[in-house]
Amino acid sequence: MQQFWLFGANPDEYKLVEEVPARLAKGDFWLVKQHRDKLRAGDKVILWQSGDKAGIYAFGVLADKPRKMRNEWRVNIQYKPLLRQPVFKRDLKKHPLLSNLSILKMPRGRNPFPVKETEWQGLQELISKGTVSIFTPYQQEENRFTNGLVALLELSSRCGGPLPATSFLRDLIALEPRGEIGSFRVLCGFDGHADAELCGPGSCIRFETKIGSGALDEDQVKRHLKWLERAPQARKVLVLLTPDDGGSSYIKGFLSSKCIKAFCSKDKDHRVTHLEWKLVHDYLKRAVARTRTTAFSRLVMQFLDQIHDRIFEQDFAGIIQKIAFGDDSEVYAETNDEHTGYLDDDLEHWDQWNTPRRHDKLDGKGRKLLLYDPVRKAITVEFEIAKVEPKKWRGKFSCRNSIAPNTVEIYSQPIPLSHIKTIPGFRNFTRGMAGAWNVTREEYRLLRGFNDLTQ
Repeated sequence: MQQFWLFGANPDEYKLVEEVPARLAKGDFWLVKQHRDKLRAGDKVILWQSGDKAGIYAFGVLADKPRKMRNEWRVNIQYKPLLRQPVFKRDLKKHPLLSNLSILKMPRGRNPFPVKETEWQGLQELISKGTVSIFTPYQQEENRFTNGLVALLELSSRCGGPLPATSFLRDLIALEPRGEIGSFRVLCGFDGHADAELCGPGSCIRFETKIGSGALDEDQVKRHLKWLERAPQARKVLVLLTPDDGGSSYIKGFLSSKCIKAFCSKDKDHRVTHLEWKLVHDYLKRAVARTRTTAFSRLVMQFLDQIHDRIFEQDFAGIIQKIAFGDDSEVYAETNDEHTGYLDDDLEHWDQWNTPRRHDKLDGKGRKLLLYDPVRKAITVEFEIAKVEPKKWRGKFSCRNSIAPNTVEIYSQPIPLSHIKTIPGFRNFTRGMAGAWNVTREEYRLLRGFNDLTQ
């Protein structure tokens, strides 16, 4: 039966980070204070370093049975390479299984410490999740997207591919890391509960990732910033990676929250920045388009397909609302002696738009309300909704949608029905349109594509 042991070293006497790489070929002899008769060649070993940065730094295997050397019993341990990132004591204490390791219960105990097979397997699972791999499974979907991006950046950075992490950070968020990015982590291996971490000697960049718009949580970000402040690197950055429009009042408002302002005001190297998935998608696409087709470029294209299919085609971007003209709505199609057509009105300064029913998904999330004009048979106006609330008085248009300041856009070229019907799923757009039509992020992009073509 396979056996497992833990051997611990005091850094004042034996530094694992120096000795393990230097002795990979021959290993080293460790003092045996207990369990001498149970040790066998082939037993697997965990190598522990005590001190301020206590944790597991490497693995090994017993080369033989213990032998007596100068009146002491010692055993030869053949070293495996150092872990890319140690599994620190603090992470083990939080683990439901590994918190029971003997070294944690009896830190002043003697070598070797027995390790249960279930603890060994739990440790292997923890390390595999902490080691970035494009094949690592995650229960939460957004973690799979975070892992995919970080895994591609690491693979490219280490193999000289077209997506080095330093270029990615420089081009997309105007961040110049201090030194090379050498550590790529997803979910574990660092303090706190951010989704990922990219680190170098002078920079610590952490990611909070969402695959749905309007999903940022201020309390969650506040906790991330609290942990990020403890990072030893001088440059500390939190990246909010979401599908949201970076220019929306929703994102601008979120970035001006008290906790973010307080964090950024402490040091010029402290930053919180937003990054759109669309910008990431287009950047990756351009990067692989410039190179010949390789196994790496195919992985990137598969990842781009996932971003497109899951984030762009499913994320809710807003609503198309059919304009109801008449005295009840106080909206009029044309200019005449009695009424002013809504497009001739001072629409840029409107602060609300009333609708027959409440659309909670628009409430303060940076999403769009697009107006479809049934007279012109075209979408003519869009704006961002800051707040959705019922009106105090009842009527046909009983819900007030407050328009976010400076977000009203009157299309110089209205989007005609002929173009709308070319979009997949919009063939019966007017036939079944009782008043509102939901729009995904990809559909919104295709709708606005008409304006791009006519400019």
